[in-house]
Amino acid sequence: MRIRVFHSVKDWFGNLKIKSKMLIMLLLATTVPIGVMGFSSFGKILEMTRNETNTYFASIVDQTANNLDQTLSNLRSNAEFIYGDKIIQKILKGESIYSIDSMNQQNEIILQKISINKNAGTCILAATGKIYWYNMSFYPDLSTDFRKTEEYEKCKNNGYKLTWIPTDHISLEASISPEKKKDTMAAVMVLKDFNTGEEVGLLEIVMNEKSIYDVYNEVKMTPNSYGFILDPDGYIISHENKGILGKRNAVYSHINNIICNKDSGSFTYSMNNKKYRLLFNTLHTNNWKIVFAIPMDELLMYSESAKHLIIRTTILCAVILLLMSMLISGGIATPIENMASVITRIGEGDFSARISRYGKRNDEIGIMAKEINTMARKITRLIDENIHSMLKTKEAELGALQAQIDPHFLYNTLDTIYFLAIKQNSSEIGSIALALGDLMRISINTGKNLITIKEEITYIENYMVIQKIRFKDKVNLEVNIDEEIYSKMIPKLTLQPLVENAMVHGIEEKMGKGKITISGFQKGDCIILKVADDGVGLDEEYVNNMLSFNLENYKTTRDHDISLLLESESYKKRGSHVGLKNVDLRIKLIYGNEYGISVRSKKGLGTTVYMRIRADENSLMDLC
Repeated sequence: MRIRVFHSVKDWFGNLKIKSKMLIMLLLATTVPIGVMGFSSFGKILEMTRNETNTYFASIVDQTANNLDQTLSNLRSNAEFIYGDKIIQKILKGESIYSIDSMNQQNEIILQKISINKNAGTCILAATGKIYWYNMSFYPDLSTDFRKTEEYEKCKNNGYKLTWIPTDHISLEASISPEKKKDTMAAVMVLKDFNTGEEVGLLEIVMNEKSIYDVYNEVKMTPNSYGFILDPDGYIISHENKGILGKRNAVYSHINNIICNKDSGSFTYSMNNKKYRLLFNTLHTNNWKIVFAIPMDELLMYSESAKHLIIRTTILCAVILLLMSMLISGGIATPIENMASVITRIGEGDFSARISRYGKRNDEIGIMAKEINTMARKITRLIDENIHSMLKTKEAELGALQAQIDPHFLYNTLDTIYFLAIKQNSSEIGSIALALGDLMRISINTGKNLITIKEEITYIENYMVIQKIRFKDKVNLEVNIDEEIYSKMIPKLTLQPLVENAMVHGIEEKMGKGKITISGFQKGDCIILKVADDGVGLDEEYVNNMLSFNLENYKTTRDHDISLLLESESYKKRGSHVGLKNVDLRIKLIYGNEYGISVRSKKGLGTTVYMRIRADENSLMDLC
């Protein structure tokens, strides 16, 4: 099923016009990578956006914590200043101070020293029973014994260190404006004599929750985000919901359990069926935790903006790539379609069709346009030449038919001569007639251009029968050819002219008997055939110069002018060894210019003609 679908798609794509194919390929080559990159980078970009958002909000939380730390640190510094003041210690113990006798002066000195903090109220409960205060929103009961307060117990349990009292956990009784004690928190410290360690009083610095709330409430990370502060015990120190100040509940206790052992961080938490991202940091002054709750849907708003930007950018890029793909495919495919139309017209026989456009372009389109026009002109010229050649051929065939003698008539005549010679006991005449008949059968058979080496040797043997009778056994023929090449096909009448050349230019001019040896073997992808004689020898330099003339003319002469070359006077004047020249040129035309004939000869010793042809018979198919 899948293979059938694949082939159907392949056939459909193959039948599309080249413009559509290019458009599809360009779109696939551009939109697919962009889509893959966009899809793969989408999650990373969203993650980066979330991380950047978290980092940005975390830096805001950190800065807010620093601001709150600065406020609380000022309270600590004030408490430490009061704790370390020796004059305050003496006054609290009831000791007399030089130059300060009256109670009013003592009160004025203490008031001056505790009024350094304008943003909080300060109260000192002395061991003598006196109470000193400044900027208090409520007035403590004058009968209060500081050792019986919860603040004293908490400070004592804390090792007499500065101790922070949660909102609405102050135990001092208010004699005036008790309602103003609500929503307040405090930092308390037991005051001691430096020398004796005696407890001389209790310092309590009271601050309204609003003064802290205003510091972090100015920070609005998202429209519905809010903050709150928890102490290490999980009490709510500050919150926008004032009804839960100083209390603990399951939700905030659970949050406190998560963050109590961490300095800072963030996590996702569900409150009131809604998800929040909680970012927290630690106030190092007293280990309170400042926490900001950001609704997740508002936090993801930043990621959504990034997502929409990515989608819009991807769509814009896709539209631009579509337009560019259409322009590119049109710019390439349209000229090809026009050229295909011209080629179709030429194929239908309209050889006057030409490509009028794109000819001045220097790119591949321009080259194709020029070559198609050139091809059309050449086809027109070749058709004209072919018509002219066909007319010439018909005229030649007509003349040949008029002058033709029936070959069978000649064979029958030679057979008659042969039988008459046998009847008259003239064996030589019979042998000549029989050999000549065999020679004519091969020569006149125009329908067969290729013969085996074995058939060529048989032809030569018939030729030598006539020559032996003519020259009274002056020459002997010896054949030494490897059996495996006897069946190899070669062009007809390639070896016989070499044997004839040996007879005419070697043996006939020699005094006494001579010998012609034909040998052959295969070497690699070549067949080497040799015709050697022990005649008078040739001028080797002359013959090889003649053959080099063959090679030069082969390289510069068109195929259809070869016959003109062979008939030219300049060619015939190169020497009388026309048989060698013709065979060499035929071999070069059939096999290539690296094949052909070479000659080795010495005066008085004889001549060896080497013929080198290709063993592969594929190059001979055109001759079949």
